[in-house]
Amino acid sequence: MAKTHVNTKDDFPMQKHWAIILFSSIHIPGDERSHNHPGHGYPAHDQKIVEYVAFSSEEEWLEEIKVLEGDSYRSNKNYRAIVVDPVQVTTEIKINVGS
Repeated sequence: MAKTHVNTKDDFPMQKHWAIILFSSIHIPGDERSHNHPGHGYPAHDQKIVEYVAFSSEEEWLEEIKVLEGDSYRSNKNYRAIVVDPVQVTTEIKINVGS
């Protein structure tokens, strides 16, 4: 696995792994209608972004944390480092018939 950017359920590793969750946002400017005719179009807004990056080894995970902590551009340090141990969820249906 090494380093995996998880974008879909199928990307998510089902074995124990280390992960970093990055939090950011992008600014979306409003369209022309919202500027000229308030209440129409869509206004400017910030869209929140969450990224999930999974690591198959603790060493790679720790190296990435060192990079994030040393990155002078990330004054906010807007991430979380976690250890994940996924579980399998199963469903059992039982029908009893009797009098």
